[in-house]
Amino acid sequence: MRFKNSKEEWKSVLESSWWQLEDKDIKSLYAPLLLSYYDLSSPLRQCFKFCAVFPKDYVFSRDELVYMWMAQGYIMSNTYMEMEVLAQDYIEKLVMHSLFQDFEKDKDEANIKNCKMHDIVHEFAQLMSKNECFIINFDMELASNYKNARHLRLENKSYFATPTKYQFLESIYSAQNLRSLFLLSRSDELFTSYQHFTCLRALTLNGLNKDVSIEFLGLLEILIHLRYLDLVDYYGSTLPETICNFCNLQILKIKMSNRLESYLQTLPQGMSKLINLRHFIVDSPRLLNFPRGFGRLTSLRTLTYFCGQRDKLGELRNLNHLQGSLKIDGLGRSDVCEPNNAQLMNKIGLHTLELRFNKSMEEDALVLNALEPPPNLENLAIRNYQGPTMFPNWMISLSSLKNLEISNLSLEHLPPLGKLMFLESLTIREVWRLKKVGVEFMGIEESEKKEKGDIKITLFPNLISLTFLYIYQWEEWNGIGGGEEEEEEEDFIRRFTIMPRLQNLRIESCLVLKSLPNFLRRITLQNLVIRWSLF
Repeated sequence: MRFKNSKEEWKSVLESSWWQLEDKDIKSLYAPLLLSYYDLSSPLRQCFKFCAVFPKDYVFSRDELVYMWMAQGYIMSNTYMEMEVLAQDYIEKLVMHSLFQDFEKDKDEANIKNCKMHDIVHEFAQLMSKNECFIINFDMELASNYKNARHLRLENKSYFATPTKYQFLESIYSAQNLRSLFLLSRSDELFTSYQHFTCLRALTLNGLNKDVSIEFLGLLEILIHLRYLDLVDYYGSTLPETICNFCNLQILKIKMSNRLESYLQTLPQGMSKLINLRHFIVDSPRLLNFPRGFGRLTSLRTLTYFCGQRDKLGELRNLNHLQGSLKIDGLGRSDVCEPNNAQLMNKIGLHTLELRFNKSMEEDALVLNALEPPPNLENLAIRNYQGPTMFPNWMISLSSLKNLEISNLSLEHLPPLGKLMFLESLTIREVWRLKKVGVEFMGIEESEKKEKGDIKITLFPNLISLTFLYIYQWEEWNGIGGGEEEEEEEDFIRRFTIMPRLQNLRIESCLVLKSLPNFLRRITLQNLVIRWSLF
């Protein structure tokens, strides 16, 4: 009602025929929901009804809903708003109409991250999508007719197939206009059902056996309308080339099995043919071989992982629509010119970047300096860097950088991170050769330290959380006036303000660290954790 701005709109709700329903159950439970439902636009109604294919108390991921709705064609892009943004707006509207609840927002409280449906709302969604959405377990009694089914969720709690299950499968083969199939089963025999559903837009497969996964996926090429493919608990080292024939595919998700011997090593050589691919999400940390031509997928919005070794960084050059998070692995073996070709600074939709090096020593500094990220980057992690120093020319210009993590480094001195004026969280771990932390960490040059004057300088002005982990040779942490005469120390205190907003300090497994700097005495910490140190 808060969206009704005129007296006439309020009156139309009061006089709505939905209050006069004869069915007592519908009148008592669903009449208000019917009013909200029919107040939605037609695309929003489709999006809402689609949620009936998920079980009660299901926690909806924002991205999951967005991708599914896109695959079904419910989100029509326009020149003013991309499909993903429009779909997120749909989620907000469903929340405002009280059709979603218990929502969790992201770190910035800007967008909804997860949400749920109340049981009554879920039942109402099932009522509105009757004969279209089905959630079926093989232990339940079979429905009489699935001919009109559009979205089907099959769950099999038992690994072994039984005659009852085969009878069940035969009963759903009539659903030849099926648009979504969630095959959440670990019985390989059940995967053969795909051939009956050639109109599928979205397909989720769980637990493909290693011995059948490649062969089975190779047969999926008949699903020419497929836009969404989610391989859950995938157990294989590669993907078949036939996947590259899904010319309409928009979303490809691969979640690897947790078996130690299961990891994706290569991608199909023909991936450049997936010209409509917008979201490629893979969680295999040991993916090594990206094919040549991958950079032609210029529609990509999501690329969670990329392996930059073997002169492949140039494939990122034209992927300027990338958004969210990107992890680049295998850095340091590339030709020195190759990192410049990545053109990361043009990917202004990225807010999180992880750079993982391959311990190549001499090349690391050149590569890091060439990989300049977009200026609006918020989160940065640098791992396995082995260069002698680490403060690339571009780092000081990251005016939106809030979180920085550096780990597994061979530095003898920390970089001047106190110059990062907007940094809120800093984690430093596994710096193997570090023995002493001094004014260089604050970003103060020796010449500045000796200067006299009344200019007040603030170091780490916005830092809230500071963490040191597993720095086994670290012995000393000196502040501004550490080791100086008392008069000089007072002068430093007058000229420099250090970490005025610091609230959380954690020092763990720094086994030989003897003491903390004097300036920490002037800071009122909310949380202090010190473990496995000498003091």
